[in-house]
Amino acid sequence: MASADFLRAAERLLKSLTADLPWIVLFDPVALGRIADPVTLAAAFHLPGPHSLQGCAAVALAPGGACLVSEDAADWLAGRPAPPAASDASLFAAQAGRIAALHSEAPICLGLGRCDDGTGVALMVNVAGEAQAVAEAALDQPPDTSGYELLGACGVSYGGTARRGKFHVACFENLLAAHLLNGLLAGFSRTFNCNRFFLAGARIDAAVGAGLLQAGAARVAAARQAVHHELLGLAQAARRGALHMTCRPPAPAPAEPMGDLVPLGLLLRALRRVGSDPPTQAAALLLVRHLQRHAKAGLWPFESGRLPTAIDSGLVLLGLDDAEAVAGLERFATPQGGVLPQLFSPDGGEGVMRAEPATRHWCQPDFATTALAVHLRRRHGLDASAGAAWLQARFACRGSLFIANPFLLDWLLALALAEGGPELTAARAALAQEVAAAMDGGHGFGGFDPVLSTSCAILALAALGRRGRLLRCAQIALANLALRPAPPATPVPFCSSLALARSGPALHHAVMVRVSNGWHALTLYEDTFRMIETALRALALAEPADPSVCDLPSAAERAACHARYRCATVVEYVARHALPPYVEDLP
Repeated sequence: MASADFLRAAERLLKSLTADLPWIVLFDPVALGRIADPVTLAAAFHLPGPHSLQGCAAVALAPGGACLVSEDAADWLAGRPAPPAASDASLFAAQAGRIAALHSEAPICLGLGRCDDGTGVALMVNVAGEAQAVAEAALDQPPDTSGYELLGACGVSYGGTARRGKFHVACFENLLAAHLLNGLLAGFSRTFNCNRFFLAGARIDAAVGAGLLQAGAARVAAARQAVHHELLGLAQAARRGALHMTCRPPAPAPAEPMGDLVPLGLLLRALRRVGSDPPTQAAALLLVRHLQRHAKAGLWPFESGRLPTAIDSGLVLLGLDDAEAVAGLERFATPQGGVLPQLFSPDGGEGVMRAEPATRHWCQPDFATTALAVHLRRRHGLDASAGAAWLQARFACRGSLFIANPFLLDWLLALALAEGGPELTAARAALAQEVAAAMDGGHGFGGFDPVLSTSCAILALAALGRRGRLLRCAQIALANLALRPAPPATPVPFCSSLALARSGPALHHAVMVRVSNGWHALTLYEDTFRMIETALRALALAEPADPSVCDLPSAAERAACHARYRCATVVEYVARHALPPYVEDLP
């Protein structure tokens, strides 16, 4: 059966009902059968069993109970509503104008009812893609959108309101997988809240709001449990064989596996924070032993056997508790408080990088490395005031030689600022405001690498104490990102660059950018197995939030969002914001 069959069956049923019926919702079981199995649909409609849907063109839910509509009959499973008298208008006739105001290209649902104020409402849901639907509601007045940010808990987002004839048609986008999962998590006990929302004129009243808060908590808890299993799987895979990142250097050099240690530090941090069950503890212990075996002179390189650096060691130490290694980072510190990413000299040597013209900009303190050192020193009771002051002085123009995502850099900065004294209060508030202002319309973050960006934004906000509705909405957006049919591109958390002696096109580099007064060839490091992304997602979903505290950024705050957060690609961000602080002062 096609949508036309559903609409014909719906029309026949509506013509048999009186216009004063408070509400009715009809579904296309054939179309929904492509999204969910018959057992789930039977549970959603509160039917005796999946066999009930055989031969149905429509399923209706009304105050009298459920009705199964076939081509030639309507079988009410409970009391049948009274049919209209000959002189009365049918429900279809009374609502025909509203129904006509709605698009009906591929309908899977039609709802009619009377709002609390006595006016009517008609709802039509159309499939808009493999995993999405669009709902339209024809209202007499524009809806009150207060609290609409909570709709994300059931996979719904507001798409605006347009005038069609005498009706105001409000549009809502629906991520079907999230919507169905929300129903399953509640045992379909909150499904009437959907009706209540539209019968209130698409307004979130106290009851609907309470239901959405419960749905949000359940959605985040389910996502947290799922990512916990992903962490264990990655930890097991990493023990069986190294799970390298992918290094993509400038052409013509080929891509190669590189970066087998740093992801394990972040994976270890996530395992230690999201689970205390025996399998998780065992996986964490094995990672600790693995990282300890691969230490070199008490610190860690990016790739096993290579040069140990401060920035790579700092990232590993986010998960590994090693006070001696943290103290060892002091040899990278400069008198001004900044921390070098690695040691260097003209000739190189054991544990020392050879300084060359192409890497001369590496030979200065790095913002991310300093933030890591400040956080780790404070965690182990060591003084970090000089490093914190160095960070504060460079707050406005922060960038990094090796961190390719602004939200990842902000999380590291938030960790450094969070444990400081009152002298850092203003910096904490400024950073929280900047990150919050970068939230997009779907409550996620980042113009690229959305899962990585949103995870890091959540972690930064949590570290800075911003744990209200802003955090919960971002967590729901993060959970829903995992349900998108097409996975996002492989994230790129790290980068490096080589300064070029000649200007661009003749060099034929794969990724080449103009920075200040010179050209740089970029090397990007892809999180091939998504170990870093998964670890940070697990950490973000584990953060407690209080959605009763309304702390979402205002429209004015969002309008003032810093340009670093609006870059569309990692290359744009690195060229415009990450690298300039390190090359503009070099001759």
